[in-house]
Amino acid sequence: MIRLVCNKRFFEPRSSCSQKVGIHTLFIVTSLCIQVTSGFMTPDMILKMATAGCPPMTPHVQGEVSSKCEADLADLMATETGELIQVVDSFGKPESGLLAGNAVWMGHYDECMSISDFNFCMSYLQLTLPQNSSSVPSPTGKTQLMWGVCVPQSCSDSDILYALQDLLTLVEAPFNITAVNASSVVCAQDPPAPYNSIGFIVTMAIIGLLASLMLLGAFLDTTLRSVNYKAPPSTHKLVINRTSDSYPYQRVRSPSGGDDRGAVEEEDQGARDLEEVPTACTRAWQQFLLCFAVHRNLTKLLSSKTSEGGISCLNGIRVISMTWVILGHVPLFILMAGVVGNPSVALDFIGRFGFQAVANAFFSVDSFFFLSGLLVAYMALGKMAKTGGKLPWFWFYFHRYWRLTPALGMTMLIWLHLKPYLGSGPIWQATVSDPYCSKYWWVNLLYINNFYQDNCIAWVWYLANDMQFFIISPFLLIMLHKLPLLGLLSMLVICVVSSITTGVLMAKHNFSVLFVDLSNPNPPADINQSFQEVIYDKPYCRIAP
Repeated sequence: MIRLVCNKRFFEPRSSCSQKVGIHTLFIVTSLCIQVTSGFMTPDMILKMATAGCPPMTPHVQGEVSSKCEADLADLMATETGELIQVVDSFGKPESGLLAGNAVWMGHYDECMSISDFNFCMSYLQLTLPQNSSSVPSPTGKTQLMWGVCVPQSCSDSDILYALQDLLTLVEAPFNITAVNASSVVCAQDPPAPYNSIGFIVTMAIIGLLASLMLLGAFLDTTLRSVNYKAPPSTHKLVINRTSDSYPYQRVRSPSGGDDRGAVEEEDQGARDLEEVPTACTRAWQQFLLCFAVHRNLTKLLSSKTSEGGISCLNGIRVISMTWVILGHVPLFILMAGVVGNPSVALDFIGRFGFQAVANAFFSVDSFFFLSGLLVAYMALGKMAKTGGKLPWFWFYFHRYWRLTPALGMTMLIWLHLKPYLGSGPIWQATVSDPYCSKYWWVNLLYINNFYQDNCIAWVWYLANDMQFFIISPFLLIMLHKLPLLGLLSMLVICVVSSITTGVLMAKHNFSVLFVDLSNPNPPADINQSFQEVIYDKPYCRIAP
């Protein structure tokens, strides 16, 4: 293997030994050619192999590579120490199975980061294959090679990119690949993002405020439950329900020392009419704090009780659908990350009949659209039946927006400003980066992000669709209440039009109905994104459920 890959011409300068070969050539040559543990080689052996008998090389990197980076590379090569062995050993090496889709030369992140003043970077190389040659399958539609390199910390992402571009003109890549272009480089950062950014400070301040309110609310709730509190007298009567989730009323002692007739009796004596003796929670600021009491909210969140009039079977649909969503995304995310060693096997497995229930997890999202529409109709029509078709439509919309938007906003802050700190390494940083949010964050809060190609937090397209369906729902609800037959006919027409629209768009853009078309392992690079933009997240293709 070494003899086949490390042909002598890879080491010889294009003209003679007088031609200065870039210092960075050492790294690609050794990483491409050393298939055995590089610890067996001394720094002198590595240097002589790279120079091919020429005098010691001097840095010569074309492009806008910083002088500091060049100097550090030169110092590394001029000093024959064990550090050089560690650097080369941590480089990614060619692995078997490139034509089977294994286009990841990962390298050793931890070893590189353990070397003082060195950093690990992941470079992305685009491979251009000759015609009529064996193709390299790729689930992303791109023939892309990921190559981990260990470089001095003084070398930035752009330094490595410029060096690679110059380097690849000197070295012919193996495996009958006639052209390799460096497309991007991502270097590990420590910390992954600056702690002094405004976004990080604001996010932490909001989280700190919420945590403080949760603790204060819990403390207030515990205090009010443990003391006797007497509020101003009231003439209203109240039946105490000891099993309800309402805040309990306190026992109040009369001036004579005995319990007044509003005292709470033992549970076995049941509820009785009492004079309303409200606790301190009737004060506005205390009501506000109690809304955040962590133990009260946790009890409600973990409760399995079904409210009166609820449709209990929907809980099963939610569980199955959510499990389906997760199951469908896990293999997709793994493949799209590009770090799978046998993607061709994975693609073949996805194409099997037994895997179609997982691969076609689109319907799991449709089931949530169905649940959303069902519950809106169920609750709204029930109220309209009692009020003669009248509903406070302003609050109908406001409550929906107010219920969703704070949670969405908090999710965006955490995704943008906290998630980078939850991992490390260049692959992690490339995965969590969301460059569109700084420009298009506002479209999420207006719920129109599914009509923008550059999505900020792509998966919230669902909320945009759901909100758009909610906005037009009163027109159908009013028809269903006043003219049920016309309302049902209108829904049928919408479903038919939606199906026809989806079919026409599929035919116009020549989309395959298969999740993975095994007859075309290298589809156009933008086919998945185009399907997402044209059909997958558009309301007129999703409204039927």
